[in-house]
Amino acid sequence: MQLNFEIIKQENIQGSKFNYVHFWDNQVQVFYINNNKLYTQTAKIYNGEWENLEFVGERQLLATDENISDIKLSGLYENIVVGTYTTNQTQKMFVYEY
Repeated sequence: MQLNFEIIKQENIQGSKFNYVHFWDNQVQVFYINNNKLYTQTAKIYNGEWENLEFVGERQLLATDENISDIKLSGLYENIVVGTYTTNQTQKMFVYEY
């Protein structure tokens, strides 16, 4: 069995290792790496229309860590995002409150 996906919109966010979280209130948040630092932006989903997203409010997270090379989101627990990231060959965990 093969699944075919259609890309309906690509965002103009500079970076890599994108991870998305869709919250209960129809907010979507993207976590990504840019210049070896971790950033996040949010957007509102109106009427389930993902193709009209406009991401706003870029924020740098974990400002004390540099050389971030990987990020993985482990789970969403009510309004808490739990994930891990790699910096200077060290694996670390983070907890982000939405």
